[in-house]
Amino acid sequence: ELSASETKLSDLKEELEKERNAVSAEKTALETLKSELERQQKQIEAKAEELSSTERKLQEREQTLEDDLEHGHHELDEKRQELASDRKQFELDSEDLKEAKESLAKEKEELQKEREALEVEK
Repeated sequence: ELSASETKLSDLKEELEKERNAVSAEKTALETLKSELERQQKQIEAKAEELSSTERKLQEREQTLEDDLEHGHHELDEKRQELASDRKQFELDSEDLKEAKESLAKEKEELQKEREALEVEK
């Protein structure tokens, strides 16, 4: 009976050792899984930071483009105003030139008449 108890005790010790090994293997597997999850979490956080940085850069670029566009519209408006002013000045100058030509033609006509009158007197 003692021998049977010793055998049973030995069997229980073996079973206990197997259970310990199984628990140890599961613990190792869980630690490995935990490490992998932590590594993946760090990768996700790094990618999220990269995406956040990219988004900030895109927003800054978008704002710069909007500012440039607004500035371009402002410059275009200024150029249009300058062109309108230049066009108006051209029209005024053209009118002055037309009047000057007419005045010159009248003076020329008067000089021609005076010349003809002088020719007649001679």
